[in-house]
Amino acid sequence: MIWQHSIVLEVLFFIRVLIYETPFTVVVVILLFLIGGVLLSFRYRNVLPVFLSFFLLFGVVFNLYASYEEVTKFGITQDVFTRLINILLRSPVAPLVLVSVDVTFHTLLGLLGLLLLVVKGFIIVKKWFKVPFLEQILLSCAFGLGVTSFTTFLLAALQLLTLRNVILVDLAFFSAVFLLPRKNVEFPEMNIILTPPEKRMLIFMGVILLGGLLYAVMFPPLEWDSLAYQAYYSKLVYENHGLPVLFGPSIGIEMSAAYPPAYQMLGCYIYVIAGEPNTQFMTVLSYAAGVLSLLVVFLFAHQTVSSHRMYAVAAALAVPFFLAFSASPHYLSLLILFNALYLYYLTTYILEDNATSLYLSVAFLGFACLTSYLALASFLFLVLAYVRKRFS
Repeated sequence: MIWQHSIVLEVLFFIRVLIYETPFTVVVVILLFLIGGVLLSFRYRNVLPVFLSFFLLFGVVFNLYASYEEVTKFGITQDVFTRLINILLRSPVAPLVLVSVDVTFHTLLGLLGLLLLVVKGFIIVKKWFKVPFLEQILLSCAFGLGVTSFTTFLLAALQLLTLRNVILVDLAFFSAVFLLPRKNVEFPEMNIILTPPEKRMLIFMGVILLGGLLYAVMFPPLEWDSLAYQAYYSKLVYENHGLPVLFGPSIGIEMSAAYPPAYQMLGCYIYVIAGEPNTQFMTVLSYAAGVLSLLVVFLFAHQTVSSHRMYAVAAALAVPFFLAFSASPHYLSLLILFNALYLYYLTTYILEDNATSLYLSVAFLGFACLTSYLALASFLFLVLAYVRKRFS
């Protein structure tokens, strides 16, 4: 690795220790660094982008290092990462590594389940929304995930989670969408043209995300919360054909069927279609939600501060353990996706006075609350939006 046997390793390790032991000092140093960049920008106009670029690049590198350090605690050695990086950076046939993944008939059925998730969302968007291409992809995936998690949750709550019932519910869904009247709700057009520096940043982040995808597909999940609270709970619900009465994903408030299980329900849906539990599909779901969250960040930044939209995406990618959680079967990525969509469309409602955006934001807030009770705090933004509209 790039930091192996070098001073870079010592510096990154020292910073990581500071973050854990004296976080306030780290925050003060970051603030002083940014304030220095702002002050210098009054005299030298081009210095602030340089400061921000250095800060974000360091954040991405540190995130990769911290994630790497966490993963090595679970038995994956340095040699594994070295071989993966060599394949990714030195071989033009890196994507062929995916061929080594064991593919069975149940795996193909699981892929069919993933495809159905997107198809359900796609027909909703095509029938009732007229949106730009990027938003069409985003809404298709998000609606597919949200609607499927809700319908699967109903079946699991009623102890009816079987293949026959899942197929019947899907047929009822497709029939309902076909029978309901068409209505194209238009959203403001977005003219997105990437500059050459933005294209270079996109390629750089694309390489990072490709490495994360290879890890998510090729390696089994090892993070404790993902295994004990997320993947196992989906397997348990699948095997019992419904939610257990006295068991939740962890001890405490989650020891009941009332705990929001949207992410686990998506795993159950794919398990039912595939005919067997396979944790790797839940990892793919989590990683896809993480990548879609970056797309939401890009659209949100384009809407509010378009000149810094790629910096916003880089900052989101640099959040510590973003890749680690996205590449593990964990609900956080799905929660971030739904919550980000809620805030994006709520902002669109405030800026454009588009009532449909408000309805969309509420729908995604509902999906977020079905994913985790942490999303309940986001209701505050609805209150703030109401107060602004009421008294402005």
